[in-house]
Amino acid sequence: MDDFRDLFAEADATIREHLGDDIEIAGHLVRGYFSEPTTGSKLGKSKTLLTQPVIEIPDADAATVQKGAVVTIKGRPNTYRVLGLPEPDGTGMSAIPLRRES
Repeated sequence: MDDFRDLFAEADATIREHLGDDIEIAGHLVRGYFSEPTTGSKLGKSKTLLTQPVIEIPDADAATVQKGAVVTIKGRPNTYRVLGLPEPDGTGMSAIPLRRES
């Protein structure tokens, strides 16, 4: 019988397959999640529309990602660059901060 970690890994892979994004990093296609939340920063009395794009991909795929690598997300018009090193979250996934290029 599978242990909990194996069951969770299988469920996570299925969810990523059906709900995830196709992400190309330095020419390598991976499946993961893209988000670009607004930071909600204020400049005086006005709110800025600054965002912090990030991808979440499996640790095994994140292991070879290098700072400055070009990233594209299928279905999105912008190009991004890897801003920092992958940050493992302890669940087998790593978050990678990005910077929008175009």
